[in-house]
Amino acid sequence: MNKGEDPREPAALFRRYLETLPLPDRELTSADVEAGQRARQALLDLGAAAVPALVAELTAADFVAKDAAYDLILELGQQAREPLRRAVGTHGPVVDIWIATALRRLGASDELERIWPLLEHGEGYVRHLAALALAFQIENAQAHKTRLMPMLLEALDDERSIESTPFTIAGSALAMISAMARQSFTAPPRDAYLYNYDDFAYPPPVHPFPFAADLLTQAGDEEKRAIKERARAWWRNTP
Repeated sequence: MNKGEDPREPAALFRRYLETLPLPDRELTSADVEAGQRARQALLDLGAAAVPALVAELTAADFVAKDAAYDLILELGQQAREPLRRAVGTHGPVVDIWIATALRRLGASDELERIWPLLEHGEGYVRHLAALALAFQIENAQAHKTRLMPMLLEALDDERSIESTPFTIAGSALAMISAMARQSFTAPPRDAYLYNYDDFAYPPPVHPFPFAADLLTQAGDEEKRAIKERARAWWRNTP
C-alpha cells in the first residue's frame, strides 16, 4: 500500500489482493492469503464503485495485474456494465478493447462495434490488437474477413508481446488467418494451438485476444518469410 493511502479505497484493496496471489516466485503465509481474500471480497462488496479502479489496472505493464482486474470486473457481473461504459475513452484505445470484450462477456455483444474503428488507428500495436480481438471474439468472423484480413496479414510482421503475455501478435495473427482460411501455412502443416480454448491457465475465451502457440516468430528467417508469403498468396487468390 502507498504511504497515506486509505486501505479501504478500491486501488489499495486491489494492490493488497495482487500482493497475495500465489505466484511461482512468491512465498506466502496462510495469513497473507486470508488477507488477500478479504481484500478481494471487499472489492466485490463495493460493486460498481470498484470498477473505475479496476479499469485503471488494465493499463498495468504486468499481465498478472491486468488479468486479476479483468477477472474481478467479470465477477462483478451486471453491476459493472454502466461503469464500464462510462470508462470508455478514459484510458486509451487498448483499454477500450478490454472494456468492449468485458461488456460482451456481460451480455452486451454490440459493444464490440466500438473496436472496428481501431483497425484504422495510427499506432500499429492498437490496429493489430483490434484485429486480433475482433477475429477472436465476434461470431462468424469468417463473414468479416474482407475487413479483418488486411490487418491480420499486416500483423504477421509484428513480433511484440500481446499485453505482456508470452504470446506474440504475429503468432496469434497467423492462428486467426489459418482459422479463417481453414488451412495451415507452415511446412509441414501444423495446427495453431489456442491456449484460450485448451489450457486451464487461460480459460476459454475470457481474455480479449487469442493466445496461440507461436508457429511464426520461433521459425527461422527463411521459414518466416515462406509462411508469410503463403498466407498473403492465399489472400491474393481468394475470390
